[in-house]
Amino acid sequence: MYPTVIIPSMNPILCEKARAFIPADWPVITKDGNPLTHFDDLRKLNISTRWAINLDEDCFLMDPDGVLRLIQLMEEKDYQTAGIQDGSSYARQHNPVIFNPFFFIFNVAAVQAAPKRDGDIVSTSEAYRHLVRFTDAPYAFDNFEPYYRFFLDLLQAGCKPLFLANHAYEAFDERGYNLCKPSIVRGEDGGELAIHAWYSRLYHEPVVQDRIAVCENYANAHLVRNQG
Repeated sequence: MYPTVIIPSMNPILCEKARAFIPADWPVITKDGNPLTHFDDLRKLNISTRWAINLDEDCFLMDPDGVLRLIQLMEEKDYQTAGIQDGSSYARQHNPVIFNPFFFIFNVAAVQAAPKRDGDIVSTSEAYRHLVRFTDAPYAFDNFEPYYRFFLDLLQAGCKPLFLANHAYEAFDERGYNLCKPSIVRGEDGGELAIHAWYSRLYHEPVVQDRIAVCENYANAHLVRNQG
């Protein structure tokens, strides 16, 4: 069964760009992207598939078949969640046991069954330091984002995380702007799964529109190569 893709959207133009890279037979839910309520919404959203992907609207799928292979691997190895560490990963130096949700795959039943908890984010995060997969870049067991509590709830409920590799789109021309390069998510087989532009909240700026267009072109070229 195909996964449901959930797009938390604040910009209908960007949302349509992200949807263009999602296969037509995958269910898509577009919803309000308010970061203060979105993750509580995920706990009770009516999702009809076993697996779902939370996908930011500036993140473009490049290999849907690769995503399906990753989900199959997660099934086989009993992972309930997968995504990018929010620390010791490209462009992020924060909490390494928390996912950055721009590309977040999850088992719907497991995530929606996880109870909400209280407690100190920092000390609770440190208790899961043994799960950190990538440690070759800076990180800190901090409380930088409002969604950290949600992801800690999943760890405390026993959801097994698979932290994926990501890297900079090195060929991207920064044009002298003080912005990080887009990032590319890789599957366990090393294949490129998605490209994330970052800075969607600044889409009104021409420089961000340009980088979005570059990421679209990169994703489209990757899709053409895969289909060829």
